[in-house]
Amino acid sequence: MRSLTRSPRLSWISVVAAVIAALAAVLTAPAAAQAVGGGTVRGGVSQPVYSYADAIREAVWVDTGLDGDGDGRTDRVAVDIVRPSEPARAGHRVPVIMDASPYYSCCGRGNESQLKTYDAAGDIVQAPLFYDNYFVPRGYATVLVDLAGTNRSDGCVDVGGPSDVQSAKAVVDWLNGRARGYSARSGGTPVKATWTTGAVGMIGKSWDGTIANGVAATGVPGLRTIVPISAISSWYDYYFHQGAPLQDGPEW
Repeated sequence: MRSLTRSPRLSWISVVAAVIAALAAVLTAPAAAQAVGGGTVRGGVSQPVYSYADAIREAVWVDTGLDGDGDGRTDRVAVDIVRPSEPARAGHRVPVIMDASPYYSCCGRGNESQLKTYDAAGDIVQAPLFYDNYFVPRGYATVLVDLAGTNRSDGCVDVGGPSDVQSAKAVVDWLNGRARGYSARSGGTPVKATWTTGAVGMIGKSWDGTIANGVAATGVPGLRTIVPISAISSWYDYYFHQGAPLQDGPEW
């Protein structure tokens, strides 16, 4: 507690370092020097050996198997992907860092309230937070999922309920070849995640972290670890204070 009081910035750096170490330790098996998606790990730390500027950016819509909006067809959730191009050209597969969130278009992520932004083709240009900037050069794909009923996804938000959890779980299934993905929200051609090892680490703060907890509770194969940050433990207390409505959510 004394160190947190003296240096909040140092504490935050320590938290970030712990998060990165936890993900890397589970998604890879570091040795003194080991290939990771064509990159290297030295002393247990992955090295930034790939070009972020040349990263592959793409969008996929994954079928959740649910019809939360009652339109007579199963919902598809938008999945924005940033992954290193060098392993892809060499035929190497990469593990995934995944953040499933309802906040990518309404409220933002991080202190700067960053939103996703897209180019004319609909591929992601800016991804909130540091995940893509940090992990892609180190041989990981970053996968950012719009929860059902938010941003570019079908369906309805259900505040941490089955639709929220299933819309993220379906993406883990797709990354492991067990769910269907498409090149467009309505129609499009089938897309498979042939570029990944299927090893997924979920991360996220607040609502995002709660979804990571929920997906982990399903026992879905391929989810190797989660790093929930300040996740919500009581949805009632999140929305109400002693019975009085406290705030709106992203569904508004």
